[in-house]
Amino acid sequence: MRHFALFSVLLSAGSSAMAQNLTESPDYRPTDARNLSAVLATTPILQELNSYVIKDPCVFEQYNTATNVTVFAAISKAWEDFKQSPLGPTLENSTLVHAALQYVVVNGIYTSENFSSTPLFPKTHLFDPGFSQVTGGQVVKLQTSDDGLPTAFHGVGSNSTIIRPDVFFDGGVVHIVNNLFVFPQDIVATAGALSAVLGSVNALVGGLKPGQASPASLSDVTIFAPAQAYSDRVKDAIKSNGDSAASSLLDAHTVSGKVVYSTDLEDGATIDAKDGSHLKFTTNSTGAYVNGIAILQADLLVSNGVVHIIDGVL
Repeated sequence: MRHFALFSVLLSAGSSAMAQNLTESPDYRPTDARNLSAVLATTPILQELNSYVIKDPCVFEQYNTATNVTVFAAISKAWEDFKQSPLGPTLENSTLVHAALQYVVVNGIYTSENFSSTPLFPKTHLFDPGFSQVTGGQVVKLQTSDDGLPTAFHGVGSNSTIIRPDVFFDGGVVHIVNNLFVFPQDIVATAGALSAVLGSVNALVGGLKPGQASPASLSDVTIFAPAQAYSDRVKDAIKSNGDSAASSLLDAHTVSGKVVYSTDLEDGATIDAKDGSHLKFTTNSTGAYVNGIAILQADLLVSNGVVHIIDGVL
């Protein structure tokens, strides 16, 4: 869990009541600033974020010259709450903060009108291989939440709700959000953090023998993870099928070299798993399926790709 420490504790500041209070606050709207740095500097509730941008000359220059971007700016309360948490001292790690400031900058301009029930997966400015093993940079998932609010989904199943949309500057648009972004972790760290839903992945990884490759070591992967209800079945298969059982099962559930998001799952499409078996996708009014097995939860972002939780074992 290399970089989970920095933003793993997110103290929610995003209730609808809070959003209403911010919107009505007389000091909420920024002045007519043109560049991104000026927007941050002139918006009172973004002063914590602005202070970290100023401390990082590289990021400050990137923010000043940014064009055709969307920026998700967390309110000061999110930063202040994190400072008061047990993990607050990690904000002194300049490498982590630098990566965090890059992860919230998205390529392309996405206004609040672009958010819908169909997710988007734009690339961010986070390219550091210590944080992203996805070709072209780490992504964020943009979609409306179940209650219709424009939301950014990021690592370890976390999300940030937009509480003030569409603050325009000369290089793009800023959305002010209630929570800090969480870096996507590798599949092992993600399964450990979300053991209640990814217990089968923990079992598979835990069953690997020395020298057998972990999916965390790969780049650009898609993993179809059996749901928690199948953990015992996975464990039994590992026990009864020899030393290569865990590795073989993982390979059957892993696509290597291609990140397949839910929007790529076209009806009738096929793709090869790492073990050479064919995975066929079907979609209809009831949902999406892989080899006839329902996808229960799609698009859980990890540092090297994406995980889809499925209702069975391939």
